[in-house]
Amino acid sequence: MIFSGNENWLAWLLGRTALQAPPKVEWRRAAPPAAFPKR
Repeated sequence: MIFSGNENWLAWLLGRTALQAPPKVEWRRAAPPAAFPKR
């Protein structure tokens, strides 16, 4: 599938990756360190 915009391609790629990898790991990669403060 070819998309006109990079955003759609990234969303499609992230969607496929999310199906293969655990959601928690994907959230850690996508979210900045500030979103998950270490206690």
